Amino acid sequence: MRKNGVSICILLLVLVAFSQLSFSAPAFGPEAEFQGELTVYLQAYAPRERRATDRWDPPQYAWKIAEEYQKIHPGVTIKLLDEASTGENYDTWLRTRLIGRNAPGAFWVQNFDANQTYGPQGLLVDLREYLSLPNPYADEFATWGDVFTPQTWDPVKGPNGEHYVIVGDVVVTPWFYNKSVFAEAGLDPERVPGTFAEWIEVLDKIKEVGYVPIAWAGGGTAGEQYFEWLSRTVFHSIYRDRVEMMDVAEQPGFINLKERVIALEKGIIDADSAEYRAGWELMRKLAEYFQPSHLSDDEEQAYEQWVTGKAAMFWGGSWQLKPVLNDSLREFDFGTFHFPLITKESLTYATADKTGIMGGPTAAFQYAVPSHLTGRERELAVDFLMFMTAPQNAGPFIQDAGLFAPGIKGVEIGGETGTIIANMMPNPQQEFLELINRDPGAVLLTLDCRQQATRLFQQYVGGRLTTDQLINQIETLHSRTVRQLINENQWDLSEYMD
Repeated sequence: MRKNGVSICILLLVLVAFSQLSFSAPAFGPEAEFQGELTVYLQAYAPRERRATDRWDPPQYAWKIAEEYQKIHPGVTIKLLDEASTGENYDTWLRTRLIGRNAPGAFWVQNFDANQTYGPQGLLVDLREYLSLPNPYADEFATWGDVFTPQTWDPVKGPNGEHYVIVGDVVVTPWFYNKSVFAEAGLDPERVPGTFAEWIEVLDKIKEVGYVPIAWAGGGTAGEQYFEWLSRTVFHSIYRDRVEMMDVAEQPGFINLKERVIALEKGIIDADSAEYRAGWELMRKLAEYFQPSHLSDDEEQAYEQWVTGKAAMFWGGSWQLKPVLNDSLREFDFGTFHFPLITKESLTYATADKTGIMGGPTAAFQYAVPSHLTGRERELAVDFLMFMTAPQNAGPFIQDAGLFAPGIKGVEIGGETGTIIANMMPNPQQEFLELINRDPGAVLLTLDCRQQATRLFQQYVGGRLTTDQLINQIETLHSRTVRQLINENQWDLSEYMD
């Protein structure tokens, strides 16, 4: 009898456990149960009130998203950080908090920094597991991952297929130019240069009439960004014909970090080659047209040089279109054009038949989750990102800011700047180099590599390094960074060295 009683108790316990398992709340979605505070940093989408000094409306829709999410999950508080809270150097701020295990639960990070630095160091969550699940807030898609467009999916993966960052928008980076300055220099303000050689002629004419041809942001973190853009554009023109040769590992049609390391090891990219040297010399040539203070000017100072009529053009992004349209300081008509095609007339080693333009899935809708979050805290962060990326939320979120094009299916370009941004997208003679090889010169291999290469560029264009001295230091940087990446990722590259 006692034996039967024990058996019945065990059976009852099993039934209770099974019933709890069967009828427990789902892990994600409107019916999921969450408690606690989630801190979120949205970079350019971070909402704030308009200030008296503002010349255009700041983004604010994130407040609406947080409010709606909290209605669905009343036990949750969403704390949205503003841009000022991250200090002057975002990379330092983020790294300190990731290592200190007090980073926001969801935050902005460039996908290549995530893939090349923070992810391999174990500081970010690989979201592949979650992206393969249904998104309960977007049930028209089979999985959460299906909501993203092709250009915000494959190109943002890590070197081993990791998915540290979800990306929901696309940026374009045109040159903005002052039509009045063009006219004063005897140029047709409606005709933009189609090749690099034509562009140099335009810059010379502008210089002759007393204007700064190019307002350049070389100071602070903007200096890294502008060097990155220029190096990628120039070396894309040199190594475009070697893409198939480099495309030997994962992600066919796209050169990832591992393949760049292989290309360096095999000498496909050789810092001491004539073509590599020529690329740096072309960048130094263009720097002759920058304003005298370019090494210290940040992005706002460079923009001010242009918007006040002192400089003829500046390299900006679609995020600056809204300010440009509404800025009371601008007293001229403006136009835009993409970086002109670099041909053999300007660079003997140019191989690209299409202009490689900067842009793609490298804007502000790039969000990651820190690995120090575990359990339901981690799942809360993932759930909030699922909610944000549902088309009905992502659409007005992107349109309200007016900074970028959507990279989520079912979201149309709209708002004040939408049509203009759409017209800035690549035409058949152009291509997003981001979708092919985001670092053709191998100077952005890691965050530290990018920072050091930027300093070398500044010293080079400032006349403090000769080409030989520069190349020696780049070779040392390549060697050290390649060893670091092979060790961190535990890559065995022997099969690719034949």
